[in-house]
Amino acid sequence: MTYIETLAWGLGLFAFARLVLAPLGDYLSRRYVAADPWSATQ
Repeated sequence: MTYIETLAWGLGLFAFARLVLAPLGDYLSRRYVAADPWSATQ
C-alpha cells in the first residue's frame, strides 16, 4: 500500500468512527449528566 492509500484509509476510518461515536458519546454523556445528582443543569 502506498502512502496516499494509507492516508485515505486512515481518513475514511476516522470519519466513519466519528460518525458512529459522536451520537453514541453524546447519548452517554447526556445520560450521565442526567443521572448526576450534583449536576448544575437541573
